[in-house]
Amino acid sequence: MKITTLFLLGVCCLATLPVASATQDDFQQKLGAAEKARERAASVGGVWRDVDKLLKDARAAAAGGDFDKATALASTALTQSELGYQQAQEQKDGYRVPAALQ
Repeated sequence: MKITTLFLLGVCCLATLPVASATQDDFQQKLGAAEKARERAASVGGVWRDVDKLLKDARAAAAGGDFDKATALASTALTQSELGYQQAQEQKDGYRVPAALQ
């Protein structure tokens, strides 16, 4: 019990430490991964609504030198693209037009 409590306390303390700032290289890597994921999602019709705006905003933030924000936006775009691909794959055969409407 005491070990678990100490462990959780240690994790909480680590979570409050400042995170290193993102660099331009970090952003470029995340942006590249997000763009590839977006293309993959687009190949199956799974691009979510906000992905393009997130990528645009990420590029704008990077152009302004805010690589922390830019990397976070690119990361969100990456996640949404991966989830969009997954959703499209899972639902590709799940919808059928009723025969009466065909």
